[in-house]
Amino acid sequence: MHMASQPARRKMRFLPLIAATYFMVSGGPYGIEDILGGAGFAKAIVILLVLPFLWCLPTALMIGELASAIPAEGGFYVWVRRALGPFWGYQEGWLSLSASIFDMAIYPSIFVLYLGKFSPALTDGWRGYLWSLAVVVLCCLWNLRGAPAVGDGSVWMFVLLLAPFAVFMVLGVWHGVAHHPAVQWSQPLSADALSTAILVAMWNYMGWDNASTVAQEVENPQRNYPRAMFGATALVAVTYILPPAAMAFAGLSSAGFTTGDWVCRRGGRRHHRCGYVQRAGHELLTPAHGHGGGRHAALDGGQAQQPRRAVGKRGAVRAGLGTGAQAALRAAHLD
Repeated sequence: MHMASQPARRKMRFLPLIAATYFMVSGGPYGIEDILGGAGFAKAIVILLVLPFLWCLPTALMIGELASAIPAEGGFYVWVRRALGPFWGYQEGWLSLSASIFDMAIYPSIFVLYLGKFSPALTDGWRGYLWSLAVVVLCCLWNLRGAPAVGDGSVWMFVLLLAPFAVFMVLGVWHGVAHHPAVQWSQPLSADALSTAILVAMWNYMGWDNASTVAQEVENPQRNYPRAMFGATALVAVTYILPPAAMAFAGLSSAGFTTGDWVCRRGGRRHHRCGYVQRAGHELLTPAHGHGGGRHAALDGGQAQQPRRAVGKRGAVRAGLGTGAQAALRAAHLD
């Protein structure tokens, strides 16, 4: 009597692997405000362009090679255990889980921060804690559906997150070509501001090893992992570099960029609810000398953009939440 064969388990494919890896490393361009505000456009772009070669690519190549050779559930935990023994493998798994507890706690807080800029009443008082808890619960449930579901959702979230930037990069280039504004590439720079910019950039380029923990759920890992690591590295760098380059070309200043917002100015004053898109809308669609109907026709997009910023942070939570747990569970199973 033949037993009925179980259906093959669906696995994560190439594009979803790139998208999931992207969110394990990045939340989109929204996390680079302090780099721009501290270093100015020119130095920030240099930092964001050089770090992928010195900081990201070596790690990404290592992950691609090891995940191809040992596509095991648990990823980096399995590699350390095989190389150094059970004790150090156990330490690696639990230390990674401990680090992820502190790191992942940042993203629900930033989600609430961005949501509060959209509507302060939504996050006032206890509501902020409720939103943070809801983000964690939702991302846990999404991870329980498996790596393929996380990868597929990451593809759609990537499109939703970056579509507004594509529009405003086109507007930035158009404004620069049409009106020839004075490009403010640099600004006064202190040693503290430069070091802060470099450290924030390094943090924004971290997380590549997390992609290894789902290797067993990836289709054809020997072929897909190296390609996905290259693709994700390029994608993260491009999405960090092109928006500030376009905005600098449009003549915008980076002096007001602060954590959690791309600050706009109206009549020389900072406006606490103005976002990056609103600033770009008002300045890019305004004629060079401020006359005519351009300012009145500008899109008030700052509030519309805030939910997308929150989506980016939720994507980072969802993509990264299960990676430390994967390693720890694998450690508990083997040890």
